[in-house]
Amino acid sequence: MEVWSLVERQHQCRNPLKPNCGNKDIVVYLQVDQECLPLCQQCWFSLAETEIDWNKIIGCKKIVV
Repeated sequence: MEVWSLVERQHQCRNPLKPNCGNKDIVVYLQVDQECLPLCQQCWFSLAETEIDWNKIIGCKKIVV
């Protein structure tokens, strides 16, 4: 079994704009300040298509993909 497959199954989506998502098909992790947030494919595509001012929404200073 591939390591990536194991990682995907251990985490569920923690999209700060959709906190009840819970999908486990994690495709990317966002580093928001000091925390890494796993995002599922659906949430990642949705976030990638929108213009978001993260500082206003969740009060973060830095985001790394």
